Amino acid sequence: EREVRGSYTVTITRTGNDTGKLEFSSGGVSLNETCYWNPAVKITAGTYTQCSKTRMHSKRDSVTGELRPGIYLPDAIAPDTGNYSIFIHEGNDPSWSDGCIVLDRSKMMEMWNEISPKDARNVTVRVVDG
Repeated sequence: EREVRGSYTVTITRTGNDTGKLEFSSGGVSLNETCYWNPAVKITAGTYTQCSKTRMHSKRDSVTGELRPGIYLPDAIAPDTGNYSIFIHEGNDPSWSDGCIVLDRSKMMEMWNEISPKDARNVTVRVVDG
């Protein structure tokens, strides 16, 4: 049986056309970081529940080459394709986004490593238009 350490909340406040702030606090990790998205395919603002720490199926980590760590938003719909394919994952700027929310890799890994266990549907992601 997996240990569930509790629930986690990630808040994304969209303040610009393609930039905003990602906030996350748990244990010794406290983030208030710039994040990005592709403004042409941004997801609907709202509260997304049952999200999970996982790995993407088709993208690779820029450092390790393993499948890219991410937080999957199962109810978020990509506006361009209608697919349920939205994650929070590493990225340096809006060009890394196909609708996903991206942030600096080191900050992404701090958050990803704090969340436990994997695939537990224990993350809530709030997307707010500031």
